[in-house]
Amino acid sequence: MKRRLGRFRSTASNNEFSRSRARSALSILLSLMLVFSVVPPSSATGNISKGDLAGNWAMTVIGQGGCGFETIHVTFTLNANGSATNAVVKAHSVGCGDTTNTNQAFTIQSLGSNGSGVAAMSCMTGCGIGFQIQVSPDRSTFNAVDITDPANFWEGVAVHQ
Repeated sequence: MKRRLGRFRSTASNNEFSRSRARSALSILLSLMLVFSVVPPSSATGNISKGDLAGNWAMTVIGQGGCGFETIHVTFTLNANGSATNAVVKAHSVGCGDTTNTNQAFTIQSLGSNGSGVAAMSCMTGCGIGFQIQVSPDRSTFNAVDITDPANFWEGVAVHQ
């Protein structure tokens, strides 16, 4: 009699465990459905062009350059040709302290239809940074990294405002 009762308890425990797992799986499934329904799909299609990037931008850059370790905040307005002459470059560095340079240039020099390209930024007389860039499909951001200058190491992200 005790053995039968023991089996019954074991089966009941297994059923409770199975129901608990089913509830957990359902909760996870509903959570995932909620996440995917809240995230809007990108509506961007077609080729990316310089004209798509026209407007106001804010960019943060961090890296190592002539002034040592440095953080930079840049604001600029690109025209339809991918060029800006109103860039404001605010920098904070180990070797040069805090600086602000106005009326600097930021230029998208080349841009492929997939959003991959090259940009250049001036930061003061005799200072310039060349970036490899990748524009997001929705044209709202681009990543930038300097991979051409062996003495400088820069990376950043720009956000279309």
